[in-house]
Amino acid sequence: MLVSAPAQMAEDKLQKIVASLKERLLKHKLKKELNKNRSLIEVAERLNCQYFAGKLKINSIVYTTNQNSRYGTCNFRDGRILLSHRLAAMPDWVRDL
Repeated sequence: MLVSAPAQMAEDKLQKIVASLKERLLKHKLKKELNKNRSLIEVAERLNCQYFAGKLKINSIVYTTNQNSRYGTCNFRDGRILLSHRLAAMPDWVRDL
């Protein structure tokens, strides 16, 4: 990562900005890697059939890196499900409960 900054910027402020940028880039990369695998929609469809007789409308289901106090959320109006990236590190049976 190459960062350009004004010469008069204080070193501590620059280090905080660089750390923040690095964290954002790493989260973006993690989110992209986790969502490469399309098995989430397959699991969602299977669970929809198993527990809801296929009645749920699921338009998208993806991992997100900005949910730190919840494991997931859903929007029933647009059929979108967001799962915390923390679930990806857990066994599948935890995610699928």
